[in-house]
Amino acid sequence: MNTLRADLRFVLSLRLSIPSADYPENADISGFYIGLLDRVRGLPGVREAGAARVLPLAQSIGDWSITIEGREENPGEDFDGDWQFVTPGYFETMRIPLQEGRFFDSRDRTDGRQVMIVNQAMASLYWPGESAIGKRIRFCGSCTTRPWVEIVGIVGDIRHNGISGQINSKWYAAHAQVGASLGFTSSAMTLVIRTDGDPLSIVSAVRREVRTQDANVPVAAVQTIEDVLGASVAEPRFTMTLLLVFGAVALLLAAVGVYGVISYTISERTHEWGLRRALGATAGDVVGMVVRQGMAVAGAGVIAGLVGAYWLTSLMSSLLYETGARDPVTFLAVPVILALVALVATLLPARRAVAVEPSTALREG
Repeated sequence: MNTLRADLRFVLSLRLSIPSADYPENADISGFYIGLLDRVRGLPGVREAGAARVLPLAQSIGDWSITIEGREENPGEDFDGDWQFVTPGYFETMRIPLQEGRFFDSRDRTDGRQVMIVNQAMASLYWPGESAIGKRIRFCGSCTTRPWVEIVGIVGDIRHNGISGQINSKWYAAHAQVGASLGFTSSAMTLVIRTDGDPLSIVSAVRREVRTQDANVPVAAVQTIEDVLGASVAEPRFTMTLLLVFGAVALLLAAVGVYGVISYTISERTHEWGLRRALGATAGDVVGMVVRQGMAVAGAGVIAGLVGAYWLTSLMSSLLYETGARDPVTFLAVPVILALVALVATLLPARRAVAVEPSTALREG
């Protein structure tokens, strides 16, 4: 899985930010979310619930330097990964698949063994050809004071910074434990809640549980994950729509241009066509010759365009999703379309030319 998919239309998300003055200790912050999620999971229609520091495709994520036990960085090398704090239930709610090991659960609390989960990209990058389960890292580049954190799970890759963004290595820390492993935790978290039906139908109930937990905590950014997905593709979809319109206009102008040039060329050779007909050439012979000559020019243009496109498509890669910059289907379809346009633009004036009687064509010449 390399991005968030369907089946998330039943997931509600909402952003909470608890006042730091009311929760001065890391344990207080994690305790708030543990208690709230327990309440939310007990609501009718709720199947699963969890929370994350930042929501994929809705909030940007940063990277964090790490130390890998038993590994020395080579000159110019930097061990790091995108950093994420999540609670138990987050992966299950978001349908992020488990590749190996286990998810976070009730064991992973403040006083529990320090554990973490990494994505498949990070496991493959730093432990190629072996399992990352049981390996340990520190959440810092070169420090020795922070505790080692053990990898207990590997999950599938998801995109975070944009639907077409690069998949980076990523580590997930248990939200309840980061106070001990990093010295701080996140007071602002996004809740994700999977429901049996319309996720918006439980918004009032979730707000009520938040008020019960703490009336001073605001609820913001209430939306379904389906809305998040829609917003993430809105800008690239608009850009691609504009490019499609421009491309269609360019294709139309090219067709008109090809038709105009060939039509003019044929009209200038009216005497030649009449002479060929008078000497015994059939209408099919003349049409075939005109089409061959026109398609030869068009073919040269298509080949030149393909060569240019092959080297320039890398500039478009950031706008593409699940389509390679040099997708073979696209590179086959576009020349076929252009060739058909050129064929029509050549065939019409050719048929018009042979419709003229040879005697008339010779007189006009």
